Amino acid sequence: MARTACISIPLLPLQILLRCNPAWRAAAAAVVSQDKPLGRITQVNKRAFDAGVRPGMRYATALTIEPTLRAGTVCRNEEQALQRVIESICSRYSPVYEHVGFVQGVYWIDASGIERVYESEYAWARALCASIAKAGYHARCVVGVTRRGTFCTALSTRGVTLFGSEAEERKSMMNTPLHTLPFEETVLLRLRHLAIENVGSFIALPAADVRSKFGERTFALHLFLSRASTVPLQPERRPVSYSRQRYFLEGIAGAEALLAAVESAFDEILADARVRRVFFQRIILTLIDEERRVRTEEIVPAEPTRSKATIFRLLAIRLETVRLETPVFGFILSGKVVADRLSQQVLFGSDGARDVRRAAEAFSIIRAEVGNDSVQVPIVRPNHDPAGRIEWKSVSAIGGRRLIGRSDGNVDYTVGTPVLCRRFFPSPVPYLSGNGTTIAGPYRIDGAWWDDEPGREYRFVRDKRRGICWIFRADASDVSYVHGIVG
Repeated sequence: MARTACISIPLLPLQILLRCNPAWRAAAAAVVSQDKPLGRITQVNKRAFDAGVRPGMRYATALTIEPTLRAGTVCRNEEQALQRVIESICSRYSPVYEHVGFVQGVYWIDASGIERVYESEYAWARALCASIAKAGYHARCVVGVTRRGTFCTALSTRGVTLFGSEAEERKSMMNTPLHTLPFEETVLLRLRHLAIENVGSFIALPAADVRSKFGERTFALHLFLSRASTVPLQPERRPVSYSRQRYFLEGIAGAEALLAAVESAFDEILADARVRRVFFQRIILTLIDEERRVRTEEIVPAEPTRSKATIFRLLAIRLETVRLETPVFGFILSGKVVADRLSQQVLFGSDGARDVRRAAEAFSIIRAEVGNDSVQVPIVRPNHDPAGRIEWKSVSAIGGRRLIGRSDGNVDYTVGTPVLCRRFFPSPVPYLSGNGTTIAGPYRIDGAWWDDEPGREYRFVRDKRRGICWIFRADASDVSYVHGIVG
C-alpha cells in the first residue's frame, strides 16, 4: 500500500524571526507585516498570546496591550532560504516530495518502502524531524495514506503521528478543528457563528453554497478536503546551481595564486557534479577587482568532462594569457553541465582519417589561449552568390553545435561541441561517388560569375561516404564537382 507522509513547520515566519533573534524566545514576540505602527500582527508566540496580542491587530494597538512586545518582519528571501534547507533535508529521506502550494512550511513526502531502510515508519519520521530540528526549526510529521488526512493531522497535532488505515486517518481528519487550517479570519468567524468548528461539519456543506458565500479560496479548500485525491505526488525539479563565490580581504596577484584559490571552489561543484552524474560543458570564471569591476573568462573543454586536470590546464593557459594587471579581490566560479558526456565518434561518414578527439582537444587549447571567438564554424545562408552562402561565426555566438555520424551514413545535429568542417576546397574537385541524395536544391546560378561557363546548378547532397557535400554541375559538362563539405 502506498504511504504518504506530511511534515509541517508551524508558524514558519515566527520560527525564522526567533531563530534570527534568540533573545526574543523568552519574551512576547510577534511577526508584523511592516515595521511601522500601522503594520498588522500576523503571528504571535505563546507569551504574546497570553498577554492578549492577537493576529490582525495593528502593531501600535498590540504595544498598548503588551509594551514589552518584540516584533519584526520576515522577508521573502529568508523564507525561500529556509525552503531550500527543508527541501534539501527532505531529499535525503525520500526521492519524491511536494511542497503544499497554498500554505507555508508544509510538504508531502512519499513514504513508500521506507521500512526497508529504517526499522519502522516511526523511526523514519523521528529521524526526519530530528534533522529539521538540527537545522533550528520545530516540525511535525504524520505518516498515513492520503494527502488530505495527513495534511489536516500535521497542522493540528504535535510530534509524530502514524495511521495504520485510511479509516483511522479519516476519523482524525473529521475531528480536526478549523482554526488550525489555513482559513481566513473572517471566514472562521462566520463559520463559528454557524456552529461549524471541525472539518467534518465543514465538508458537509454544499459546495455551491460554500463558493457563493465564502469565496473561491474557501471553495478550493472545501474541494480539497471533501475529495480524496488519487493524483501521485508531483515532485519539484529545481535547477541545481553549480556556482561558488569567494571574496578576500587582501587581493590575490598572479595566475598561480589565483588557481590555488579557485581550486577549493571547483572541488565543491565537482563533488555536486559527481553525485548527480553530470559533466561540465563550460566553466565560467568571473574575476572582481578592488573597485568591483568584473572580468569574465570562459573555458570550453574539447568535450563535456569531470576531469579536474583537464579543466585546470585550460584555466592556467587562459589566466597566463590574459595577464592580470590588478589584484583579484573576489571571484565567481560557475559551470554549465550536461546530463551525459557527449562524444563525437565520427565527423562525416565512417572512414575519417583524422583523430577527431585530438582535433577537439587542440581546438579547446586554442580557445583557452587565444579566446573563444578564435574558433569559428560555417553557417549556410541564403545568398545568390555561391561564395556568399557560407558565413563564418564564432562558436560562442551560436551556442555551440556538432555533427554526429550515424551507422546509416546520415548526420544528426545535436547540441554539444562545435561543428568541425573537414575541409572547404579552394578549388572544386570532381564528385565521383554518385550515390548521394539531394537534400536541398538545385539552385540555378546564371550570369558572368565565371569566365568559361555560362551557368552552374548547385545542390546539397548527403553522401554516405563524405557526409553533406556542396556540389555543382556546369551547363556544358556532365561531370559534377564538390565545392566543399559543410556542416
